[in-house]
Amino acid sequence: MLYTVIDPADLFYTAPPQRKVIKHGKLMLEGTEGQNGFTVCRLITTDLNEYVHGSVIPGQVLTIQKKINEIKD
Repeated sequence: MLYTVIDPADLFYTAPPQRKVIKHGKLMLEGTEGQNGFTVCRLITTDLNEYVHGSVIPGQVLTIQKKINEIKD
């Protein structure tokens, strides 16, 4: 038990995972890489059919080989 005026969120802060932008086929995906694979946070494309088709959606975990082209800023 901690008796303090400091917010517990300040004491036990953990930084959010670093987001990456990768190229998957003709799509660009932004997300985080973890033990299970790449978790998609955002789909970046100008083709509206990709949004409607739903082959890749936010929250989906992709298990992709290391041949992914990571885009550097």
